[in-house]
Amino acid sequence: MNMQLTISESDLLLRYFPRGLVAIDLETTGLSPLSDKIIEIACVKLDHNREVSTFHTLLNPARAIPPFTTTIHGITQEMVQTQPRFHEIKHEFCDFLGGYPLVAHNAQFDVGFIVKECFAAEAKLSNNKVYDSCKIARQVFRTQETTPDNFKLSTLMNFFSLQFAHHQALADAAASLVIVAKSLALALKVKPVELEPHLMLHRYSDKSLTPLPEHLKELDQVIQNKENTFIRYKGSSVGDKFRPIRPISLLPMPSGLTLYAECLLTGLYKSFAIKKILDIKNCPAEHERVDNETR
Repeated sequence: MNMQLTISESDLLLRYFPRGLVAIDLETTGLSPLSDKIIEIACVKLDHNREVSTFHTLLNPARAIPPFTTTIHGITQEMVQTQPRFHEIKHEFCDFLGGYPLVAHNAQFDVGFIVKECFAAEAKLSNNKVYDSCKIARQVFRTQETTPDNFKLSTLMNFFSLQFAHHQALADAAASLVIVAKSLALALKVKPVELEPHLMLHRYSDKSLTPLPEHLKELDQVIQNKENTFIRYKGSSVGDKFRPIRPISLLPMPSGLTLYAECLLTGLYKSFAIKKILDIKNCPAEHERVDNETR
């Protein structure tokens, strides 16, 4: 596999991660770890000897793959029909990860699916520290004069002139590793950066997978249908008013189940603790009223 990683970039990664690290990427049937499944999993490992190894497999989700997701990653039902289920590869997968630090682009998404599948398959989570290549790039480019238009994986690939096929899990995992190396190399031209893990796998427990409460059951379907909706949130900046949002995913987090969504009042992407969502409803008139009152 052409990693597009120079010897000096490998050495730089090993300066920050002396034992080595594993980049990971998933393709899935949808965006919610609670209701969707992994259909492709890929890992690229750089060890302390600068040796590169990979773990890669398609997975049978034992459910239909929605056509709109196939248009993104190109994986069809026929391609996964004879592939293993996650529980069949759990030992090989977990052994490959070992206790290595992990890196992924928008790591919270991948971690949510890994946590869900590992708990379902009774696979023990290890003490991996998890780093986010998106957040690392954001941190580095605060000190740079020239910056990318945004920090999507595809944008950073173009910015660094990486020739990887986007939305293929093995290529995306490799790209996230190279992006971290190239970001750190840029940073060193200004000053060294301190890297802190963004997540820790061992902090998760089965409480992270608590089902949706009864009054929010429809939220899962709203996410599946890609619909906008309205929530009333404890401690919200708009008080007891309903806030319009675009739900993206339900994520199991160490603090409990979390809704990741775009706030349509501010245009910002936020995490909303499920235990703090008081109510949900669909009401265009309410959207207009709240929008006007908060401008």
